[in-house]
Amino acid sequence: MLIRVCMKKMILLAAIASITLASCVKNEMEVVDNDDQEITFQTVTGNTGRAAIIGSNYPVDASFGTWARYTSVDWDYGVPSQEYITNKKVTFQTPNWKVDGSIYYWPKNGKLSFFSYSPFGANGRMDYIDASGIIATDYTVLAAADEDFMIADVMKNQTGNVDTDKVFYDGVKTVFRHKLTKIGFSLKTDIESARATIVVKKVEIMGVNNKGTYVQKDDIWTLASPASIADYTAYDNSTGITLTDSYQNTNGSEEKKDLMLLPQTKSQMGDDALIKISYTLTLKNDGSDVVENVVVTTKLNGTSFPDWSMNKHITYQITIGLDEVLWDPNVNDWDSESTPSITI
Repeated sequence: MLIRVCMKKMILLAAIASITLASCVKNEMEVVDNDDQEITFQTVTGNTGRAAIIGSNYPVDASFGTWARYTSVDWDYGVPSQEYITNKKVTFQTPNWKVDGSIYYWPKNGKLSFFSYSPFGANGRMDYIDASGIIATDYTVLAAADEDFMIADVMKNQTGNVDTDKVFYDGVKTVFRHKLTKIGFSLKTDIESARATIVVKKVEIMGVNNKGTYVQKDDIWTLASPASIADYTAYDNSTGITLTDSYQNTNGSEEKKDLMLLPQTKSQMGDDALIKISYTLTLKNDGSDVVENVVVTTKLNGTSFPDWSMNKHITYQITIGLDEVLWDPNVNDWDSESTPSITI
């Protein structure tokens, strides 16, 4: 075989939006002093709905689910609480974020602790218990892999809406954290385009875990047992991407179609978890062009590859190369022959 694929670079690009968020959120909070004030929310996302939410502004066309639990004493994990708001949908209703279709008011004496997730109607069974907070049971990453599942920081023992000088909104500070791993691809080639052309038609992730249970208190995922395995397509286009010596994202833009997948370690992936790339190779020669359809794979649990951690944006940078035809000349020595004896 004269054709090989060189996976030269697999670079983890850590998400840095958390730094941006930290600079946007104020540390000082003042409670708005209004009689019989309605409960509202101020939403932000920590570090870079359905579809990925980018930056720190929670989009006004999205919605999230929330619980509020009532206590007369300070709440913490394990402290018994009373139902107040139970898994209700929160939407933007100008100029505030409020529970959709209902009005809730702040109690005068007790305290409320808030637990929120996004998007409302996420792909799993969402529950709350005092010992653990939110539990997302059998959360499943569907084939489209476009749901940006997030859990908000717990807001304990609140007594009123928060005024943050209109940085975002008046209301319960609701800072969402991404709980999946965002995966993207960027490809290039190191071949001379005058002699060969590579057109990538499809990029897939094969054989990874797609179901697990998330527990808020521990902030961990437990993968389903027995394992639930799925394949995902990051790029599929018959026109394809003609590779050059500069990296090109398979989604055409950096933020739109990366995959949101279940966090898992390389050991949890196993040897069947693969990156699969399908491309058309056109080879120039002294006669008619040779056109080949090529499929290559590489294991996701390779030593140079990262684990898939929560809230990480990983871009696999891949260089596809070819082996140049080379020669190894030598000369075969003369065969020995007996010396003939001739008498004339």
